[in-house]
Amino acid sequence: MHSSQLFIAIPGISAREFRLVFRNHDSPPLTISSVSGEGYRRVLVFKTYPDHKLFLFWCNPLAENPQYDLAGAVTPEAVDKLPVAVLGEEHENPSFAGAKARMPFSERYRFLLYGVVVVAIAGLLLLQYRVFRRLPADDTKPKS
Repeated sequence: MHSSQLFIAIPGISAREFRLVFRNHDSPPLTISSVSGEGYRRVLVFKTYPDHKLFLFWCNPLAENPQYDLAGAVTPEAVDKLPVAVLGEEHENPSFAGAKARMPFSERYRFLLYGVVVVAIAGLLLLQYRVFRRLPADDTKPKS
């Protein structure tokens, strides 16, 4: 019996080295002639301002992935020419509120806001109905 698998998918993780472990159990030893790998290079690109300090925050599980259009700002060839930033000393962020952060009223009580909008629309429809009901029926017929 002969089989071969020429592709192994590794989940998208960031690591300098990977270890492949082949568990062949009772089968004869494997003959592996070569192993090669490909991956994406991950780069953080920041727009800098000479009079501003930049702060980098991480490890917030509630944070959403930002969406940037860097294709218009930086070409893939220019990424290698960008200056490399050096991170300073790591500090705790005492002002981070996390899950305790106070959300806006409209976010905290979303269904209440929807209810107010529905009641307002129903009130306007009722007002329009009452106006149309008060119109005299004779005004709709043409006079000859």
